[in-house]
Order: sequence, then C-alpha cells, then structure tokens
Amino acid sequence: TALDFYDGAEKIWRSLGETRALIQTYQDVAEIYREQKNYAEAEKFLMKGMQLATLIKVPDLQVNNYLRLARLDSIRGNYNRALYYLSRHNSLKDSVYNLLKAEQIARLQTIYETETREQENQQLRSDKTLKDSQLRAQRITLTAITCGLILAGILAWFLYQQRKRIVLQKEAIESQAVALLKLNEELQGLNKNLEARKK
Repeated sequence: TALDFYDGAEKIWRSLGETRALIQTYQDVAEIYREQKNYAEAEKFLMKGMQLATLIKVPDLQVNNYLRLARLDSIRGNYNRALYYLSRHNSLKDSVYNLLKAEQIARLQTIYETETREQENQQLRSDKTLKDSQLRAQRITLTAITCGLILAGILAWFLYQQRKRIVLQKEAIESQAVALLKLNEELQGLNKNLEARKK
C-alpha cells in the first residue's frame, strides 16, 4: 500500500517538475524495498535518486543517497562498496556542512551589512533633519534681517525727505528774512525822507 502511494506521489512530483521531492520519494521507496529485503529494487531506486541529484546538483540529498547505498551494500555483504559509499558520504557531508556554514556566514554578513546600512541611513536622516531645521532658522533670520533693512531704508528715505523739506523751508525763511530786511531798510529810508520833508 505504501508503494502504491509513493507511485502516485512520483507521478505528481514528475508532473509538477519537483525534482527534489522526487529524489526524496525514491529514497523512501528504496527504504521500503530494503525492509522487504528486495535489495535489487532498493538499489535501482537509490541509483535513480543519485542520477537526479547529480543532474540538479543537490549535495544535501546526494549525501543521503550515499549513506543509504552504504547501508544497503553492508546488509548485502558488499563491504568494499559499502566502505566506498560511506567514504563518499563522509567527504560530501563535510563539504555540505562547510557549504551550509558558508551560507550561514554569508547570511549573517548580509544581515550585519543591512543593519549597518540602516543605521547609517538613520544617521543620515537625522543629520538631514538637523540641517533642514538649521536652514529654516537661517532663512527666518535672513528674512528678519531683510525686513529690518527694508524698514531701515524706508525710515532713512522718510528722514531724508523730511530733512529736504526742512532745508527748503529754511531757505524760504532765509529768503523771506532777506526780503523783510530789504523792506525794512526801504521803510527806514522812506521814514528818513518823510522826516526830512517835514523839516
């Protein structure tokens, strides 16, 4: 019954193109045949799994294939072949372990770099906010100074106009004073003439 289910699973995995799952199914089927002592069929399915694992380059599944083949040959009394597959298993397991460690290190490195970059970005955002607020303060200061200068200019123009009016008024008063002095002199001259005629 288990083999029937695995046969159905094999067809589904093939139709979906799920090669990893297909390799694992072949390994499970090989285990059933090994339990039934049908070693030839067990080896056949393990070899199918080996070919697919080599084809799609999945060393983690290939490690299991070598270990299962080593167990199978050990049960069958093929100790030399069992030793060969066991040595292949051990060497590949070490490389898979090293590969996984390298991937973990690379993943941790990526996380570290991402966090570092995020902290740098946060610092840059803080610096930008600070600079923006400083620029706003400078703009406000410049606006206040500009308004002050405009007001000072208007006041200076107003004072200049007032001074100009005062100067004009002063000149008018001076010219009137001169005219009055002349009139006064003329009046005095006329008075003298009148007094002289009276005598």
